[in-house]
Amino acid sequence: MRKIVCLFSAALAACLPGGSDVGYVSDTPNAEDLVPIPGTRWIITSGLDEPGKLAGRLTLIDREAKLARPLFSGDSPISSDAREGDPKCPGTLQPGQFGAHGIGMRVTAPGKGTLYAVNHTGREAIELFALDWSGEDPVAVWTGCIPLPPRVLSNGVVPLPEGRIAVTHMNAPEYFAGPNGRDHPEAWIPKFVAGETTGYAATWGPGEGWRKVAGSQGSVPNGIEASPDGRYIYVNIWRSSEVRRVPLAGGAVQSVKLAFMPDNLHWGDDGKLWTAGAFGPAKDYFACAAKPGCHNDYRIASIDPATMQASELPHTDTRPAFGDATAALRVGSEVWIGSNPTEQVAWLKLAK
Repeated sequence: MRKIVCLFSAALAACLPGGSDVGYVSDTPNAEDLVPIPGTRWIITSGLDEPGKLAGRLTLIDREAKLARPLFSGDSPISSDAREGDPKCPGTLQPGQFGAHGIGMRVTAPGKGTLYAVNHTGREAIELFALDWSGEDPVAVWTGCIPLPPRVLSNGVVPLPEGRIAVTHMNAPEYFAGPNGRDHPEAWIPKFVAGETTGYAATWGPGEGWRKVAGSQGSVPNGIEASPDGRYIYVNIWRSSEVRRVPLAGGAVQSVKLAFMPDNLHWGDDGKLWTAGAFGPAKDYFACAAKPGCHNDYRIASIDPATMQASELPHTDTRPAFGDATAALRVGSEVWIGSNPTEQVAWLKLAK
């Protein structure tokens, strides 16, 4: 892995090979995850809620204009009935019951798709949205949900063939004592810091229910992606600074170690997997997270899926109010960086 880092440079462009531009898009609160709408100028970000302050939301970024606007707000009333997902979905998504963590997207037809969002607010479920970008601006309509297993706290989601999905169960109940152990930070933060196993990845399919994926268990399973043919999932094991390639049909697991704790994971349009996450000791990460206005340092890397070799992007942000990167996405000659919790998304223009 290449480890070239420019620390706190006053001229970020000088840090990147051949120079680079950097900028920020506001009105993107708590942009935990990013997915592109293929073939368009649009990127969707997810946003966790802030109780008493901000409803969870999906935000739409115009990457050409460098502007953002809401796509769906947790305050929005739902006008449609559940018609997709699991028939056991407990009901229509109500205002105040949405806080989006990881997101993933399936293209279903030209200009149309399904967006999957991990929801922690009001209920633990994967919420489904019908996306339509065939018109002037994309539109998202809630269409159903897939309830998560009892006492599971999930993180990332990715679609698989035949209507199936894969999800990381960051906190699984078998690793936490007591009926509500995984619900309380005082129960799980010490396990995170110690690097204990806390969860695994699982798949869900119509008529199949939830199935644990062998070889995916670890300390804080986080971001997740799938190979185009659906034979493999790629799982970020946050606490052990590891990205794994796990065959869904069983077999050898491959992995690569990073110099940071990787959060979300997505394909870039260069055919590589892109990830971002916290740099430094886990105990320092949580200590900073507990202080208002404190932002953790972070790193970005791309991974070649054929060789499982990683290359770190030589970038450390220079804006004090930006940090805690949770996602990186390469689209064309730009790398977009999600951050939770801040009010901005960053972008880097890479030199050719």
